[in-house]
Amino acid sequence: MLEKIRSLSRHFSRLMKAAPVLRRHRRDLDLKRVMRSYSGAVPLCLFSEPFLWVRMLINSKNRYRRPDQRPHAFYMPELPARPFGEPDATSHLLASHAEEIVREFTAIVPEEVTSPSIGLTSGGNWNTFPLVRAAKRFDDNIRTCPKTWSVVEQCPLPKDVRGGVYFSVLDPGTKIEPHCGPSNLKYRYHVTVKASEGARIRSGPEWRTWEAGQCLILDDSFDHEVEHNGAERRVVLIVDCWHPDLTDRERAFLTELHQCWNNEHSETPNSADNFQLAENVMS
Repeated sequence: MLEKIRSLSRHFSRLMKAAPVLRRHRRDLDLKRVMRSYSGAVPLCLFSEPFLWVRMLINSKNRYRRPDQRPHAFYMPELPARPFGEPDATSHLLASHAEEIVREFTAIVPEEVTSPSIGLTSGGNWNTFPLVRAAKRFDDNIRTCPKTWSVVEQCPLPKDVRGGVYFSVLDPGTKIEPHCGPSNLKYRYHVTVKASEGARIRSGPEWRTWEAGQCLILDDSFDHEVEHNGAERRVVLIVDCWHPDLTDRERAFLTELHQCWNNEHSETPNSADNFQLAENVMS
């Protein structure tokens, strides 16, 4: 209970931090889907639809429309949802350069990748070679694979919304436990670098495998897991991109919101100011 209260307070502070942005766009009907989203369990529509905001807040524990899709940091209920995406322009772009990406990875990355990903695995080893992680660029790594990066830059990357671009290396015997990603604002594109029989991924109710030269599309806000029961390591290039059903206006607005939240130097009202501001909106 205490952790839930802390989380609610933290996300309410984020709402207040974004108050100038939310107020400025409160009458923009093209952004209604975003305004009716949740930061944590706190809806964003306080300034655009305050009475709806109260109802959404009271009912926040029932905010998820599917039991297998439960992103904890940001959830946009009105965004179309499917565990695996259909092929699109981004997946075709990435797949068309798969051979170049494979050649570059093979030339620059040794058999033992030394950036372990921990916390979600049980047995085996899951390692990464990051180009971007949580909006932070790894320029030394990017310089070692310029062709890969030139392709990635053509993709609709959510540069100020936390995401990643990295090679994911899964050793035989590794299991990544079931979990949901933090938001449903992005698709996660998997370009197969090295397929391995016995490696597979589940998203929602469906299991899939990686095929050479192909690009698999995952909505990682769904409950998903990976298991590798094969004999050779599996390698994919993961590229996080905007969810294709978001409009350009929505992407720009979401970027503005996240820039506000990521700005450590912007002023955040204290708790008393927060509740006074909410009371003023409702009165």
